[in-house]
Amino acid sequence: NRNGETVLRKLGSGFRTADRPKHAGVDINLGYKSQDLGAPILATHSGKVIAIKPYSDNDGGGNRIYIQSLDGSIQTRYMHLESFADGLEVGSEVKEGQII
Repeated sequence: NRNGETVLRKLGSGFRTADRPKHAGVDINLGYKSQDLGAPILATHSGKVIAIKPYSDNDGGGNRIYIQSLDGSIQTRYMHLESFADGLEVGSEVKEGQII
């Protein structure tokens, strides 16, 4: 519970298709369904942007950004984003807690 909102964490969504394995990510939402639409998304670790993918490429993940730690040990993917923070591009350095 954060500021009166419920934080839902769900390991995997059970989503799968013939060409994709079961979803193994962690879904984090504030509120119910799209109540958190437009809420800021923060990088969970420092690193560099290694990919920015638009909704228009017809991938089920929508707008997505991939960040890899500088030592290459951690890579996170942030999916279903409404938009990307201004100035972010492949190669941009981000800090833990930065709005992406």
